[in-house]
Amino acid sequence: MDTHDNPATGSIWKLLVSEGKLRVNFVGANPFGFELAPLSATHFRRINSPPEADVKFQQSGADQRWVMQVEVPGQKPALFTPTELVAPSAAQLAEYVGDYYARN
Repeated sequence: MDTHDNPATGSIWKLLVSEGKLRVNFVGANPFGFELAPLSATHFRRINSPPEADVKFQQSGADQRWVMQVEVPGQKPALFTPTELVAPSAAQLAEYVGDYYARN
């Protein structure tokens, strides 16, 4: 499984293979997903779920990580970069217990 995030929107997408098919699952309060059909080794199209979207992968930067560009007709392309999700333990979260205040 591969995880990418869109720094501009905070969206997180998980890529996984399920029953031999490439899927995107969204992470967050309203998780759902969709299937991708291959057009080439690095170009896929969203299927069975509107809106139409093309998903393209390319290597970028000195570390040659795979970035994902999502193109929806009539919208500016969205760039997603590889990321790692964390699952802190209860002990790690306990380090942040306390009272926090915001100045308005």
